[in-house]
Amino acid sequence: MIKRSITLTSLVLALSATSLSAQAASAGDASSPSLGQQQARHQQRHQSVRDQAQYDSLLQALKAKGDFSRLLDAFDRAGLTDLLSGDGPHTLFAPTDEAFAQMPEAQRQILNSDDTERLRKLLRYHLMPGLMPQEALGVVEHPQALTGQLKIQQQQGRATVNGADIAPSQIVTRNGIIHPINQVLMPYYEN
Repeated sequence: MIKRSITLTSLVLALSATSLSAQAASAGDASSPSLGQQQARHQQRHQSVRDQAQYDSLLQALKAKGDFSRLLDAFDRAGLTDLLSGDGPHTLFAPTDEAFAQMPEAQRQILNSDDTERLRKLLRYHLMPGLMPQEALGVVEHPQALTGQLKIQQQQGRATVNGADIAPSQIVTRNGIIHPINQVLMPYYEN
């Protein structure tokens, strides 16, 4: 009987604490911006990045830069070029042609196989929804790509994604941002 009373008392206390924290959360902090204000600031940031756009689309920029032909071929074979030319916005960690050339043979098979679903997953692993400009790299350490989680680190002015060096210059388009990288990112399930 005593044990049952203690358990019931613990349950009531836990429910009360949960209720109080829910009330506090719903009341909000007067100093924190409302959801509408946060969304407005988010839209302003996106617009200011888009105002810096050098190209209309990720696809156009990759073609114009000339160092991404293997990446473009892979997107084309996978039937995913619409992701690069659509509305977005997306952040693309774009391996250069040199990065593809340095891939180990076992990993390069993904690019040359008939398994387009596997290729699509690999390419989507390089794309994140939303815009992550250069100055925001490392603010979110584990952002979500379209097919998995990435790890971004910033140390001594050098940014990396999953260990790949991110070039210090970004390419801004109307539908996203391109960060050139020196390695092809391999999802954990491919390693």
